[in-house]
Amino acid sequence: MMLSKYIAPLVFFAGSLVSAQINATVFTNGTDTVSALLNTLWAEEYYSLVLSIVAVAENNTNFTEGILSALQASGNLTLLAPTNGAFVGVPANISSNTTELQEVLEYHILEGYYTAERVAAAAPGHTIAKTLLTGSYARLGSNLTQALVLFSNDTGGLEVAAPLKNITSRVASDFGDIHIIGLDEVLNLPLSLSQFAANATPELTTLATSVGIVAPLEAIEGLTIFLPNDAAVSNVSSIIASVNTSTAVTVLQNHFISGSVIYSTDIAANLSLTANSFAGESFTFSSSGNDTFVTSGNFTAKIVQADVIIQNGVAHVIDAVLLNTETTI
Repeated sequence: MMLSKYIAPLVFFAGSLVSAQINATVFTNGTDTVSALLNTLWAEEYYSLVLSIVAVAENNTNFTEGILSALQASGNLTLLAPTNGAFVGVPANISSNTTELQEVLEYHILEGYYTAERVAAAAPGHTIAKTLLTGSYARLGSNLTQALVLFSNDTGGLEVAAPLKNITSRVASDFGDIHIIGLDEVLNLPLSLSQFAANATPELTTLATSVGIVAPLEAIEGLTIFLPNDAAVSNVSSIIASVNTSTAVTVLQNHFISGSVIYSTDIAANLSLTANSFAGESFTFSSSGNDTFVTSGNFTAKIVQADVIIQNGVAHVIDAVLLNTETTI
């Protein structure tokens, strides 16, 4: 028996029920902007996304009101819209928990209108986009919302940076001032510093754990941290082994800024930017070609992986340890 002839009527019937549910329960403050958006998404076959938004909105009307507030503030939004297949991979502890699900959805809504062309024209080759995500996954201080990183790839498409691999966008469309970009994956929420560093810089993580500095770092709201890679730590392992714990802590404190989130785009826009490390040493920045460097005293390191979004700020992986032997050792 061919089942295809039954699919369209079922989708139409389900769509009618969802449309009625949207209009009746999701949005009640006198305007139909969000309702119309959800009906548009349903028509474009983003069924799982619409059902997720409805489920969250029924439990928290502030969610849809937040979307409207962002529209009124910036004039436009970009919605990263995972496909139905993408939602299959969402763990049950998230998909069945409207609080967790709301945070995931907020991370897919960007303040501003982003296209591959706009991102390609940005320096240094990518864009930091602010999302609507707040709460425990966005402990940036000053009521800042969490960010994500957008790239333009070699084929002219848009990619979203992720810890393990970038996620390539699909077809895009527009709904008024809202730009809709399809994704084949649901974005994971930002990792903690320790979760990222354990895989990206394990030798540094071992050192930081041994001197008890990891938990204090993760407690900071608004963290910029420069993480030396394994090769960098190995290059100075004999020096590190020869100093006491207090000096080792000071060396590590010379790699982060507390209370300020500095992305590589901030550096590219202002190479005269200066900042002080938690240890009190001054950071300066420079560039050569496509490379960006950070200097502390008599040590300079190249940023080899920029703008890793973490729960309480941003991490940049560098190729040298900033020992600053003029003052630290």
